[in-house]
Amino acid sequence: MKLRTLPIFLAFLAMGFGDAVGPFVSLAKSEFHLSTTVASLIPFVGYIMFGLLSIPVGLWQDERGKKFFLLTGLGVALAGMLNATFGISSFPASW
Repeated sequence: MKLRTLPIFLAFLAMGFGDAVGPFVSLAKSEFHLSTTVASLIPFVGYIMFGLLSIPVGLWQDERGKKFFLLTGLGVALAGMLNATFGISSFPASW
């Protein structure tokens, strides 16, 4: 094994330990008073959107540049954390 592949193996190890889908589904279910079906749709929609958007956004990233998309992603993550920080605690759908 070459030393260059060690970060890749460590990244996969970290992703395995950091898999938080299960705890977050149960947390969303209890926090937002959702049914099990609706709470399970949250990660499912994320996986579907990743599958649908990965190639078009990758092509768009080649045009716009990686720095633009990195900063945009960090901005979206910051906006999500600020929403949670300022107490948005309702789920928009009434299922």
